[in-house]
Amino acid sequence: MKLKKHLFYFTSFKILTVLIICLSACENSNPVYESISIVYHFPNSNYTLISKNNPQIKDGLRYGIGDANGKPISEIKYGSWGYTPSTAIHYYGNGIFRVGLVKDSTIKFGLMDSTGKELTELKFNYIEHRFSKEGFVAAFVDNGNYGNFSHFTWFGNGKWGYLDRTGKEVVETKYDAICCFTVRDANAFPEQYGYFFASGLTFMMLNNKWGFIDTVGNVVISPLYDYVSSFAYAELSVVALGEKYGYINTTGAIVIPIIYDKASPFWNADGTAWVKLDGKNLKINKQGEIVE
Repeated sequence: MKLKKHLFYFTSFKILTVLIICLSACENSNPVYESISIVYHFPNSNYTLISKNNPQIKDGLRYGIGDANGKPISEIKYGSWGYTPSTAIHYYGNGIFRVGLVKDSTIKFGLMDSTGKELTELKFNYIEHRFSKEGFVAAFVDNGNYGNFSHFTWFGNGKWGYLDRTGKEVVETKYDAICCFTVRDANAFPEQYGYFFASGLTFMMLNNKWGFIDTVGNVVISPLYDYVSSFAYAELSVVALGEKYGYINTTGAIVIPIIYDKASPFWNADGTAWVKLDGKNLKINKQGEIVE
């Protein structure tokens, strides 16, 4: 009888010990989740921006995406102390995010989908906040000699290209400058339209000369010019060689001679453009004829 009593106490102690160990393990099985906070809900979506503060990580605060209730979908590793939440993770809509991770005091960006899968390497120094209506986003890679892209640095010391929503580099990041939303009204680009490609072509700069590429990056008009404008107006682009201006069409043919001191696109309501020649302001039609 006494042996049975001892066996009962011993068995009960073992069960209690196992329960305590189990409860302790369950409580600490994912300590990362204990400190998760919802920063905000992304507008018009079922996703949240979540954060955690892990004292074992330098600068502690990191961000990720969660479902509507804040349950983690992605790793919570993006951003760093000193960077705003929207810099760490930006939501484009349609389940596509831009994410940034700080390494060696430099933030590098990439794209991520709604499952938390990174669609690109985190190698870009800048990716714009907006996709064009063609479904492209402009991306920039520096050449390693400055830390963060500035909105006011158009040419920079790096290269531009386009990514699509799958993360594919549809136009290789190899151009000195490219059509994008970052610089307003650059090259007579009507950014409010939301398109990069007018008449199927967009401007680019390579080796300090301007030309045009198509939507897959093929060079259609070689970079020969000191300036070009978008083809958004009358399918004619203002081009410059040295200090003289004229107009080309989408095949690259010069349709109005490069003789003017100044020239604007054909954006007048009556389908004309202003030019300047020998100190006189003139209005011309698409055939180069003076109409005023």
